[in-house]
Amino acid sequence: MTADELSTVERSPLVEQHSKLFQPQILLAYKFHAHPLVSRVGSNRDFAGTQFLLRNYTDIRWDKRVTIFDLPTAEKYTEFTFKTRSSTFPLQPWDWELKVHPKGFSSANEEFRCVLSSSVILDQARSVEYLLTIVDDRKVLRSIAGKKNFTKTRYSTDLEMDKRVGIEELLAENSPLLVNGHLHMQLTLRPID
Repeated sequence: MTADELSTVERSPLVEQHSKLFQPQILLAYKFHAHPLVSRVGSNRDFAGTQFLLRNYTDIRWDKRVTIFDLPTAEKYTEFTFKTRSSTFPLQPWDWELKVHPKGFSSANEEFRCVLSSSVILDQARSVEYLLTIVDDRKVLRSIAGKKNFTKTRYSTDLEMDKRVGIEELLAENSPLLVNGHLHMQLTLRPID
């Protein structure tokens, strides 16, 4: 939920009547929005539970959940395209492309790579904070965060997931990072100054 949606829920008669039941979860949700994405990486388990797994949203958001089905037999790379809201005027969707190379770029470069590209940058740069996570159906398993600036000349960047996940661990038999052989990932973007 967005911060505005949380505020609406918080003011609802049901929540006001049962505040002791709802307030801890609402506080955690506000904390989720207030902290930088990098605070969700590593030993901070506050944001690793089921309630922080992305669902299939119908509106344009700043996050995307993707799945590579049957990873051991998947192609050399899988490409996902999605849109986010614009943080500048005029308000228009921003187009993004996430290329996941689960087996590396080539046989000589076998690293798990995730490359984010921004398309159709006209005049203004897009500075974003990102959080890329590998999840199962109950929790966040691995994550990496950082900040990137996308411009006309630098419209693509490696998200450096290879620093958190080795290709041999990902492709191992019964890998704990896969769910029934499928790789589930979430990408969250947040505009920054």
